[in-house]
Amino acid sequence: QNPRPAPGPCPICKEHTDKWVLDHCHDTDSFRGYICEPCNLGLGKFNDDPTRVKAALDYLLNTTK
Repeated sequence: QNPRPAPGPCPICKEHTDKWVLDHCHDTDSFRGYICEPCNLGLGKFNDDPTRVKAALDYLLNTTK
């Protein structure tokens, strides 16, 4: 069992949280780490697909100048 971290910054968004969510790979069911709930929901909306996440990043970088 992986203990929840103490309150602190999310490894993705760096926002302070005390509501950690256990993140896991949906293909292998393996534990990836603890992240905040909004980041967990965001990854889920992108179906944990790095290609989609990168496409979203590219979109943001090219449209928010």
